[in-house]
Amino acid sequence: MMVDVAIKLLLVGIMFFGVLNLAGLNTWLERKQSAIIQDRIGANRASILGLRLMGLFHPLADAVKMFTKEDIVPAGADRVLHTLAPFFSVFFALVAFAASRICLR
Repeated sequence: MMVDVAIKLLLVGIMFFGVLNLAGLNTWLERKQSAIIQDRIGANRASILGLRLMGLFHPLADAVKMFTKEDIVPAGADRVLHTLAPFFSVFFALVAFAASRICLR
């Protein structure tokens, strides 16, 4: 019984890892494609600290920017719920996706 639960949790973890990494890969490819189509310096040619690495530093820079931006909570809003809302939206979408993929087996 516990082994079955552990296997299902492992499968869900693998699914989360795969979906989240696929999203990052798709963002990287979209930036490269947009830069090529628009003939501009984008993720395919821009360098950060003198390193290009095919634009792989740009998602890292985006993550740093996202975590360091100021979060403005509207007056009268629930601060905890406002902070956790992005987590809830992504978490439940990924749980539904993982459950649908595992149940189809």
